[in-house]
This record gives sequence, structure tokens and C-alpha cells, in this order.
Amino acid sequence: MKILLLDSFDSFTHTLADYLHQLGAEVLVHRNNVPVNELAELDVAGIVLSPGPGTPASAGNLLGVIAHYHQRLPMLGVCLGQQALGEFFGATLRRAARPMHGKVSEIELLGDDPWLAGLPRRQPVTRYHSLALEASTLPA
Repeated sequence: MKILLLDSFDSFTHTLADYLHQLGAEVLVHRNNVPVNELAELDVAGIVLSPGPGTPASAGNLLGVIAHYHQRLPMLGVCLGQQALGEFFGATLRRAARPMHGKVSEIELLGDDPWLAGLPRRQPVTRYHSLALEASTLPA
């Protein structure tokens, strides 16, 4: 499976690429400032939107990539990528009540998704962010 990993200029992107390789994916890493029409020429099965500094609006073509692909390919957002997906679909991004830099939280996966197949339903994750999507504005 070929995956586009959209790099928002963050060092963790390479860790994500390695994880995807370990799972058997062929990973194409492109920066978020590559024009959407160039990315559209890639034959990929899905997109991972990486972490990065700033906000979705200041992250190159991140929102343009979501606009182009959201009805065509599955997407997984990590940190900034997840915030961008939330904002694109109508959620409000705000400064978090307190920064979550290196904090561990337990999450529960809801529903079934092929991208998450084989993962435990509940698991600890490490968080590193000072912005968060406002829960009351998340789309249903």
C-alpha cells in the first residue's frame, strides 16, 4: 500500500514514516508546501498528515490537501494534522486549558476503521500540544 505522508516541517515525520514502513507501507514523504496539483499526480491509497508548528492556516497547503482529497482518500491526522482535519470539518481550534507537553493519556478507539485494525481498543498515548479542538464544536 502506498501512503502519502505530508510533512509539516516536523522531525517526528520521519518516525511516522518508519512506523508506516514497519507496517509494510510504501511511504512517499512530501512537504506541505508542494502544490496540490503535483500531489494529485501521486497514486496513493491514503494520506497521513504530520505534526508541525503553528496552526493549520499557517501550514502551507495542508488545508488545500484536505479540501482536495477528503472525499477521495482516507486521511489520518497526527497533532497539527488532526487539528487541520477538525478545523476543515467545522471544529474550533483554541489554546488548550493547559499545555500537554509530554503528558501521557489513555485513549479509547471508537468504532472500527481499517487504518486502526489490530490496535488495542484502549491504550496510552503521549501528547505534545498547546492547542486543542473544542469538543463542543466537533462534527458528529
